[in-house]
Amino acid sequence: LIICTAFFGVATLLRQPLSVLLKLKPEYIVLMGAEVASQAVIQFWCVPKRFEYSYKIYSLTVCGLFICKSILTVLFSLLFTEDRVFGRLFGLCVPEVILSAVLLISILRKTDFSRLRQYWGYAVRFNIPIIPHYLSTLILSSSDKIMLQRMLGDTPTGLYTFAYAYSSMALIVFNALNSAYTPFAYTAIREHNYEPLRKKTGTIVLFSVLMSSAMVLLAPEAVYFLGGNKYKEAIPA
Repeated sequence: LIICTAFFGVATLLRQPLSVLLKLKPEYIVLMGAEVASQAVIQFWCVPKRFEYSYKIYSLTVCGLFICKSILTVLFSLLFTEDRVFGRLFGLCVPEVILSAVLLISILRKTDFSRLRQYWGYAVRFNIPIIPHYLSTLILSSSDKIMLQRMLGDTPTGLYTFAYAYSSMALIVFNALNSAYTPFAYTAIREHNYEPLRKKTGTIVLFSVLMSSAMVLLAPEAVYFLGGNKYKEAIPA
């Protein structure tokens, strides 16, 4: 939260030149800061729940958040007639901010502040070496769209983004599988229980290969079905 506050505090002060550079309205940058901070708190609460196998409360929370975001994005898009994009972003942001505030209060009540220095020291030493990896991942996931928009304009970028969104469906499934698999894998490694780990890993890898192959084979039909004639140019000739 301190890191988010520092980065987006500077971004808020420089929101006008940043909005020109990124071609985003200043209010979008403010919403972005609230979104990132809220996601940090929510993930901080979610990750231990997966390792504790508390899937009921985890599933209820995630599904409830998804339903609220779905309803509010439509509602605010209808209310903000002059800027429906802002309405959609606002509808995505509000439920996360409210949920993160509730979770943060719950986390702070259970926090042993006398041991914060110990936790922080371990976290900093562990994460500093992999910060370049995280930054490169963010740059890689965003630079292509920015480059296309500057070189070719909005329409080709929109077509590319739509096709990219289709491929991202696989990532959603794989990330969900990984979230459930990781606690089991760490437990099995700690207990030297390698045979079940080998079998489950093989099953997940086989499923991932089959799903990826199916998505590649059905990509033209899927893009046409999801986007219709407006996005048929995204289908390779």
